[in-house]
Amino acid sequence: MLPGENCLSCHSPPAIRSWTAAGTVFPSFDASAEQGVRHVWVELIDADGKRVELETNGAGNFHTAEPLRPPLHPVLRRGDQRVQMPSSAPHGSCNACHNLGPAANAPRVFLL
Repeated sequence: MLPGENCLSCHSPPAIRSWTAAGTVFPSFDASAEQGVRHVWVELIDADGKRVELETNGAGNFHTAEPLRPPLHPVLRRGDQRVQMPSSAPHGSCNACHNLGPAANAPRVFLL
């Protein structure tokens, strides 16, 4: 569903399917929306040390409704590759910052 878009703009309370963290993993920082990568493990560690592991689907999307307290520390894993976000994430709406377009704060979430 809408890879690369801000998932939590629709999937937040009071929505029936509300998530605490969601996003899309791509093969490069400037990939198109159709290029999401499947079978990437997304590990989120919250401020309390709680760890949640999610696997990306066929569109490269991941999401969870598990309660998480920011800041979050994301790590991507696929095979022998491991990429950790160099800073903490202030919220679980990954694509709110990691997107393309004029409002982009950071490149797409990607794993080469």
